[in-house]
Amino acid sequence: MLKPSRRRVRRGITLVELVVAMTLASVVLSTLAVISLRSQRLFREASAASGMAIQLREAAGILPIELRSLTPADGDIREARDTALEIRTTVASGIGCLASGSALQLAPATAGATSYASSVTPVDSGDTAWILAATDTDLNWWPHRIIGATDIAAHDSSCAARGPHIGTPPPGASAWRLQLDDSLAADRAVGTPVQITRRVRYSLYHAADGNWYLGLRDWNAAAGAYNSIQPVSGPFRPPSAQGAGGLVFTYLDTLGSILPSPVLAPRNIAAVQIDLRAESKIVARVLGSGPMPARMSDSVRLLAVVHNRG
Repeated sequence: MLKPSRRRVRRGITLVELVVAMTLASVVLSTLAVISLRSQRLFREASAASGMAIQLREAAGILPIELRSLTPADGDIREARDTALEIRTTVASGIGCLASGSALQLAPATAGATSYASSVTPVDSGDTAWILAATDTDLNWWPHRIIGATDIAAHDSSCAARGPHIGTPPPGASAWRLQLDDSLAADRAVGTPVQITRRVRYSLYHAADGNWYLGLRDWNAAAGAYNSIQPVSGPFRPPSAQGAGGLVFTYLDTLGSILPSPVLAPRNIAAVQIDLRAESKIVARVLGSGPMPARMSDSVRLLAVVHNRG
């Protein structure tokens, strides 16, 4: 007689065990999701903080350079307000090469240490050419309004005898030929430094994307008005009546006293304090320290001492 085979009985998962396992899995998944979300926010906020630092560095690298080279006594500062500054900035420079009547040609701009000219933007009608008049006792810059400017090929022509010795300009070299509003004596213009300046205006403006930026407008002599404003850096905080806006200029005299804004006599400005406050587009949730989430912000304070105060 055969004995019945013995079968091994396997226990299944009980409902209680299944509920416990699902609960533990949900806790683990929720924790991972929270960590992932927090990491994403941390990355976004760190990127935003880095972006703000870059924007502040860009503005901090432009404004002090522009202000230190000004000569307020000669009218380089045209208007000085707490949120806007209108100045005369150098857009090109060179050495007089040829002069005939009211035409003045600058030495060509070439690469290398022997270059006698440079230009950050094309010279235009309405700009001012300042020609250095050096004497035994003084240095004066004489202004001449530019009524026409042409960028010409330098070819292989040499400067006049009093001009710089440039040899044969390389292929592609060009030079500015300026038409001035009055005649020049060749011995006064050839071989002397020339600076080309233009009116510009820095201010905080509200852009179409809803943010506030440091903007620049340059003067258009033909239209008799400033061109459209162009962003320089930002976004920054909006203007504030309490002086905590994204861009605040504070003007000081030679004694360090604050000049009321707008400054009625810009020639008295000896230094400009610049307060920049950047603001991100995102709300800080990880890096923020306040009780309520708010936009991330950063700030920098600069002091630009005007070098040419005489």
